[in-house]
Amino acid sequence: MSYFVMCTFDLFNATSADYENAYSVLEDHGLKTSLTSSSGKTVDLPNTTAAGLFTGEKCASIGDDILQRVKEGFNAKGLKYKVFVTVADGYAWRHSKN
Repeated sequence: MSYFVMCTFDLFNATSADYENAYSVLEDHGLKTSLTSSSGKTVDLPNTTAAGLFTGEKCASIGDDILQRVKEGFNAKGLKYKVFVTVADGYAWRHSKN
């Protein structure tokens, strides 16, 4: 089954290099800072948010796995952070930009 995963985070006492490292960790684990709509349009997500599609058996186990990977990656980069991961099946997303 396919699941939509969204991750948002805060970094504490962070430099621009820390944010680059954080986004690199997320990208390495399939979480991107932009999405492509069904019509092919690219949508940039809000700052410190990344998302991706993942395949697995259970929603909770996907969330646990992604959270663990992100924590390990952020810890390896020496980042101080808080992170929030959501996982959904049967999802839809919308966006607005002014």
